[in-house]
Amino acid sequence: MLMDPDSRNKNTFKEKKKSIFTNINSENLLKNIFQVSVNSVVVAILNLVFHFIMSRRLGPEQYGELETLLTINTIVLITLSAVCLIVTRFISYYRTRQQYDKMKFLANWAFIFFFIIGMAIFVLNIIMSRIISAFLNITDYYMIIIFGLLIWISFLMPIIEGILRGLQEFSYVGKYKLLDAALRLLIAGSLVLLAFGIRTIVAGLIVGASITLVFSAYILRKVYINKPYKIEFRDIYRFAIPVFLACIAFAVISNIDLILVKHFFDAKTTGNFAAAAMLAKVLLSMAFGSAGVMFPKIVEFYSNGDTKNIIKTFRNTLKIFLIGGLILTLAMAIFPHEISGAFFGKQYDVGDILGLYVFATLFLSLVSILMMYDLAVKRYGFIMVFLAAAAVMIYQIVQLHSTVFDILWALFIIDGLLAIFMIIYNHKAIFARYE
Repeated sequence: MLMDPDSRNKNTFKEKKKSIFTNINSENLLKNIFQVSVNSVVVAILNLVFHFIMSRRLGPEQYGELETLLTINTIVLITLSAVCLIVTRFISYYRTRQQYDKMKFLANWAFIFFFIIGMAIFVLNIIMSRIISAFLNITDYYMIIIFGLLIWISFLMPIIEGILRGLQEFSYVGKYKLLDAALRLLIAGSLVLLAFGIRTIVAGLIVGASITLVFSAYILRKVYINKPYKIEFRDIYRFAIPVFLACIAFAVISNIDLILVKHFFDAKTTGNFAAAAMLAKVLLSMAFGSAGVMFPKIVEFYSNGDTKNIIKTFRNTLKIFLIGGLILTLAMAIFPHEISGAFFGKQYDVGDILGLYVFATLFLSLVSILMMYDLAVKRYGFIMVFLAAAAVMIYQIVQLHSTVFDILWALFIIDGLLAIFMIIYNHKAIFARYE
């Protein structure tokens, strides 16, 4: 009996679709990204509500100040993501060998070391508070001192995330971030609705972050089940130096624009630019979420010499991000005025700059995933290019800042060239056939 050609085509299409889905979900990648993504979506919504309340209650001028401080904190966190990657890599390595005693030693050492470093940065911040406030055109230098406490706490946050990712406890990663976002919205949001100023709002953020830090002691209880065993730090240092350089360069590339806008432009322009940055960088959050799941898996495969699964996991992560990222980018580029107007209201003029900003951020998001892959497989040749790009970006913004569009074009071109470079640098992993 002959089969109907249309029926045969439908069955073939279903089989291909099932095969594609099964391939992407290899090694539970899609499941783990979904676990993180569900909580990440909720976190993103809570952050959007936070910025919605702040932007409308504070207005462009004060919101620009608050977002500038939060951007500085983001630079610190992205730089310290090097700590997260280092901890993730070695916790993952110890997990595969069930060396929980070494895991505990690494966790204890990291917490103590970065607590001391954070304290030193806080003291330096107190000394430099007047200079920092003058550079950022912020009159209240006491707020800079208070903000230093948030930076201090930020030195400990990546260690928690690194341990959880190394253990591949992705559901706990989501819950940890969810608690942080919920407390930020509840405490700081309540303070601004009660008409308190930015100084009090920053203090509220510190309280929320402190509670999250205390809660982390509970969710990390699995790490503290054995006596600590001293580990060899030579391999850690070899990995730490290139990772820190890469993360510092990426932190500058992804956030220096807003800080320099705050320095060179008036408060209202800064507020509009900050609003556009907040919307566009939702893409970067998506990329980091996907890469954060990919990284420990590739580390595990790399330590076992499993090239096939390394490439499969890397390519599937790219596919998952690009599907969602392109949809979100096109939505913001096609409807910038509608999306920004619905979120920020008429007092902000964001639509004209959002379309260009979101494409620059798409390039940078792709770069972040490629960077995480390279760090996972110990390929460090891109780092000098990153450092050069960071220096060029600072130079371009300082020299050419007549309008914010000059800055946006600098971001678009530099981020685009970085994306092209990283694709060429990783062309074998992206395009070559692996059996």
